[in-house]
Amino acid sequence: MVAGLIDEIGIVETINSKLGVDSREKITAGIMVKSYFNKWIRICIKTFYIYSSSFFDDKAIEIFIRRRCRKRLS
Repeated sequence: MVAGLIDEIGIVETINSKLGVDSREKITAGIMVKSYFNKWIRICIKTFYIYSSSFFDDKAIEIFIRRRCRKRLS
């Protein structure tokens, strides 16, 4: 999803056109920026999702904990 948005905006092409591409490069600067940005966004979204106050509101956590405790006790 993030990679698709980056492709639509054209960030990779813009960076590559500004910095240039060497024929010896295996990975261009634009691709590196795309991968860093993609990784950073995933980490941020995952962190915000886990630590948001409403994350556990619609989850049956008590049922899950009881089942796990019963399995460990038996």
